[in-house]
Amino acid sequence: MASSAFRSDWGECWVDDVEYNWWWDVPEFVRVQEDPQFRAWVQTVEVGVELYVLDFRDVIPDLPEGDIFSDEAIVIAERAFLGCFPDMASVGYSDARIWDFMKYLGQAFVEKLECTWVWQPRVERIGWGYDSPAISRPWPSISLLDMYTMMTATAHRRTGRVWVELFRNNRKSYLEWKAAQA
Repeated sequence: MASSAFRSDWGECWVDDVEYNWWWDVPEFVRVQEDPQFRAWVQTVEVGVELYVLDFRDVIPDLPEGDIFSDEAIVIAERAFLGCFPDMASVGYSDARIWDFMKYLGQAFVEKLECTWVWQPRVERIGWGYDSPAISRPWPSISLLDMYTMMTATAHRRTGRVWVELFRNNRKSYLEWKAAQA
C-alpha cells in the first residue's frame, strides 16, 4: 500500500491509498446537488452577497469596510460567533444565526478560493450523520468542508482562530493548485 502526503484542512497529513473527491461517486450526494430548494438557497446566498442584499454585518456588526472575507474579517466573524454561542450545546442546527455564520464562512471559500457550495446529505454508511451545507474545493481533496461541523468544532475549541487557520491552510493548497496549473 503506497502512502502519500496531502494537505488537509489542518495541515499536511500522510494517508494510504487516497481517493480524491470520492463523494461524486455517492449517488445520494450527486442526486441532492440538483435539488431545486438547495440550488435556490445557493443562488440566494451568492446573488445576495453580490447585490449587497445579504449583509453579514447584520450578524457580524464589526466586519471591516471593504473586504469582508479578509483574514482580519474572518477572525472578527469567528469572535462574533463565539460571542453568540458559549458552548457546543448552544449550537443548534435550527438556529437562524448558525445558518448566517455557515453562509458567511462558506462564502469566504467561494469568493476567495473558487470553492463551490454543495449539500452534504445524511448518509450513515459513509459517516455523514446529518444534512449540512458544505464546501467542495476545486483542487484534489479527501473531504468536503462541512459547515455545521465547523460551527460545532469552533464552539468546542474556542480559540478565536479556528476559521482563519482553516482558511489559510486551504488558501495555501489553493495557491499550490493554481501554480501547478500554470
